[in-house]
Amino acid sequence: MRKKIALATTLFFFASTIPIHALSNLHAVVFAAGRSTRFGTGDSKLRTKINGKPLILYSVEALNMYAIPTTLVVNFQQEYIKKIITNTALKNITFVKQKKLKGTGAALAYSRIHWNVDHILAINGDMVLRDKTIIKKLYDTHLNSNADLTFASAYTPSEKIARVIVDEYGTRIVEIKHFTGNSQEYPYSNIGIYIFKRTFLEKHINEIEPNAQTHEYYVTSLIEIANNNGYKIATIEVPFDNVRGVNTQQELQAAQKVPKLKHTPA
Repeated sequence: MRKKIALATTLFFFASTIPIHALSNLHAVVFAAGRSTRFGTGDSKLRTKINGKPLILYSVEALNMYAIPTTLVVNFQQEYIKKIITNTALKNITFVKQKKLKGTGAALAYSRIHWNVDHILAINGDMVLRDKTIIKKLYDTHLNSNADLTFASAYTPSEKIARVIVDEYGTRIVEIKHFTGNSQEYPYSNIGIYIFKRTFLEKHINEIEPNAQTHEYYVTSLIEIANNNGYKIATIEVPFDNVRGVNTQQELQAAQKVPKLKHTPA
């Protein structure tokens, strides 16, 4: 039997219907600035189409379905990313340029001008978010548990993805490039969706320190900061096929093989 994450964790599987209604008091930030170096094409991977849809739209459409005001943090090939968005009927979208590409923690800090509600959702722009209801389930868990920080994880013992570590020291996320443990012992991965109380972010966003090896600021450092300062952390577990991220050509191929989910809007 696999070991569960020892947190306030809820497991959600695909729902056959999508309730369409606004999620209030929530602002979303989408990380869309990176150079896609590992993707190997010289272009932003967010422009790549999966099942006929540009990758960036999987996350942004899900947020827009729930009428969540959304800020895209952009830089590399930003004119193409903006064009993809503006050519749709998506509403309430703003853009912020990340002047220096120093990681997702820095990207989140650049969006600070738009933190005008009580809760901030941050999501990777390279996620093939097939089940849009995950957004609502994450927010419901965040509010119902009165957590300061809530994130989603997936059971992926064989995938090379950032690991969720829960041990005697608490909870933290270790980027895969820095993980030296056994993925079978820590089989849960971070998939890149987080919700923070704005008060927590405002107090601690500047405490993120650059990684000693990459000199980047990781948004995942906020989990360790929350843990070390006694904040409440909640999680939900979601099926990995519904939230696959795309960093390499191999991951693109894997994402393309997953059958498209069929939803019936409520």
